Formats: sequence, structure tokens, C-alpha cells
Amino acid sequence: MPLAPRRAIAIALALASPACASPSIAGGESASRGREPPGEARASYESAACVDAAGGKFQHSTQIFWVVDAAQKDTLVISRQGADSIVLREPRVERGEQVFQVITDDANGTRVLFDYRIPRQGDGRMAATRRFVQAPGSATRVEAKPSGIDFVCKLARRSDEEADAGS
Repeated sequence: MPLAPRRAIAIALALASPACASPSIAGGESASRGREPPGEARASYESAACVDAAGGKFQHSTQIFWVVDAAQKDTLVISRQGADSIVLREPRVERGEQVFQVITDDANGTRVLFDYRIPRQGDGRMAATRRFVQAPGSATRVEAKPSGIDFVCKLARRSDEEADAGS
């Protein structure tokens, strides 16, 4: 396997680290499966068509749920096979999209920005990068600007029937 896809896969696996070994997660919190915050589902997504910076394709199996919590706030729940979920709150709006960001440490202790873009309708997208500039902000919300992308995935919006069967 070429080196570039291995790096992308290692970064993709960084989301599994916060619940297990990562000392930090900024802009989100981990939640045991089944202990995610309750809320009204707005939409659900599945990662698809993942591509690394060199154009290599790879599988990154993640389910994402956009919910409105009990306090009527938008929340993103990132569900990963065999690991705790990541819960992101306090999105900002850019060009009509809800933007949720979280920073985790990869296996080498390098900070990785995960950027989720969720439109009101249709498919979303996510990107991960180790190259970014973080703006000062609150302790619960990350605001960062990527200066390069390590990998990107389409977030394919699932139909209501698919979402009900998968959750």
C-alpha cells in the first residue's frame, strides 16, 4: 500500500483514539455508544467516496447524526464502529452550512482537525488535516482554518427509512 493512503487511514483512525488513549479532544466530547445525547433527528449521513491528498481512495466507515438536543441546539454525533461516539456542539454557519469542528490527537500526538460541513438539504462533506490555524475561541467550540487537506469524504445523506434502520 503506498504511503499516502496509509497516512490518510492513520488520520481517519484518529477519531477512534479520543475515547481510548488520546489525552485531548477539543470542540467535542466522547460518549459511550447508547449514551449519546437524546434529541430530534434532523438528518443522518454515511461517509462515502473518501480520497486522500494524493487522490487515493479508501474506506472510512462513519455514521453521522445531526440532531437537535433538548436545549434546542444543533448537535452532531459521530458514530464509529467499535469505539465511543464523538459529540460536537455549537456549530457556526458558513455559506448556509452548519460547520462542526473537532481537534484530536493522532497516535503520534499530532493534532488533527476534523471539519464537518452539513447543509440544510443534500449531502455534506468532511475533511481531516494536520495543517490548520486555530482561532482563539471558547473551550467548547473549535474555530480553525485548514491550510491543506489530508483526506476528504462525502457525507451521503440517508433517507429517513435508512436512518431509522441504522440507528
